[in-house]
Amino acid sequence: MKFTCDSTLLQNILQNSLDFCSQKSISNSSFVLLTLNNSLLNIRTTDGKMGFDSSINVKGEENGSIALPCDKFLNIIKTFNSENIVLENKDESFLYIKSENKASNFKIKYNDSSIFPKREEVEGKKDIEIESTKFINMINQSIISVNETYAEDNKAVFNGVLMDIEKNKINMVSTDGKSMSYIQIEKKCEPSAEGKKIVIPARFLKEVSKIFKIEEFLNIYIRENAIFIKNSNTLIYSSLYKGQFPNYKRVLDANTEYCLVYKVEDMLQALRKVILMADNSNKRIIFKIKKGLTTISSVDNDLGSASDELENNFEGEEVKFALNYSYLLNQVKALTSDYLKMEFTNSDCQIRIRPTNEENYVHIIMPMSLN
Repeated sequence: MKFTCDSTLLQNILQNSLDFCSQKSISNSSFVLLTLNNSLLNIRTTDGKMGFDSSINVKGEENGSIALPCDKFLNIIKTFNSENIVLENKDESFLYIKSENKASNFKIKYNDSSIFPKREEVEGKKDIEIESTKFINMINQSIISVNETYAEDNKAVFNGVLMDIEKNKINMVSTDGKSMSYIQIEKKCEPSAEGKKIVIPARFLKEVSKIFKIEEFLNIYIRENAIFIKNSNTLIYSSLYKGQFPNYKRVLDANTEYCLVYKVEDMLQALRKVILMADNSNKRIIFKIKKGLTTISSVDNDLGSASDELENNFEGEEVKFALNYSYLLNQVKALTSDYLKMEFTNSDCQIRIRPTNEENYVHIIMPMSLN
């Protein structure tokens, strides 16, 4: 195999592929597979659960296919500074890498392509075609309540985001049992997609957000045990979590009595002050809401306390509740509007955070004990 390519182009695609590699250095899935077919270089990685498959145009001279340790190969390519490089396996052991115009050169031991796991193929029609920016916004809003600390057992669904496809609608939701993040968009999907409910690993969705940054259309294929997402030159895929996802619609159907409006930046500033003196063992902050004024406070019995005040539009008897500041801060930071709505009934019921300019997504927190 021999080809010439731009080092930056190769570095970028290898960087995207790296997180799909196994972190175990002795594993065959810690390798990247390079396959040259004329002027098209295909790059593939997989850790056995997720996979990356993409192609770039190069100046090809001799076709071939080899497997390289991904991390080491990427570090070598990073040493070249936006220049053309030549890669060639001159013998049966090493790939030689050199600058086209400078003295820099490396050689790295490669393996036969046969060690690489079998390629995953996606067949049949796509289920969803969606703008990348719209899908990434859905990911950013719905992933907030994922808890990735659960082992992959019967609670593995809490490590992922549920995609629930209805007629002309897509719902995405995550929960850890104490908080929930939900978004819905109007979207006409293929008939084959309607009624499908899948739990997608959060780790995979984070990669989607990193790889498909530009505005383009994505094709999504949902199969029995896997999801495939594809643009014009890159395909990524992941296995799905199995298990029963909680009934999120029952939580959404609950009514709230009060709705307060705050400026997002004012809320963020108040939270950042108050959490400085919160007890990190429980992350509790207290909201005391009365007519015209919201007081947010925290106490660390060993260090001290803090409080801040925000004006409100509240009409009613004083309400007091406790929240985990980590949940609330993450949810407020995820909002894309200038103002937020905080909806609640009393100290024992769910608190909802949503933007004022959209009704299609909401973040929910269950209150903590006040004591």
